[in-house]
Amino acid sequence: MLLIGGSTRAASTTTAVLRTARELARPGAVLYEGLATVLGYVGADVVEAACARVPVTRDALGPDGLVGDAELRAHIGAAVESLTRHAEPS
Repeated sequence: MLLIGGSTRAASTTTAVLRTARELARPGAVLYEGLATVLGYVGADVVEAACARVPVTRDALGPDGLVGDAELRAHIGAAVESLTRHAEPS
């Protein structure tokens, strides 16, 4: 799950979503399919071209907390680029 939010402090919405997903998910569960459905319920603009499954493990993070693996960075960058293009004014 990639959740882009403003904070990961203990009481933030981002942390609450991650905690809830962890508690409710079966071991090895993939939550992506249901996410698009839920986002549709709230009228979110789901950008399919920006949807990607990019598993990032703790081992992929460098000591600075950034993703160091070039392939992972490329996949994440492509998704962000698609989202950016979608958000640009026509």
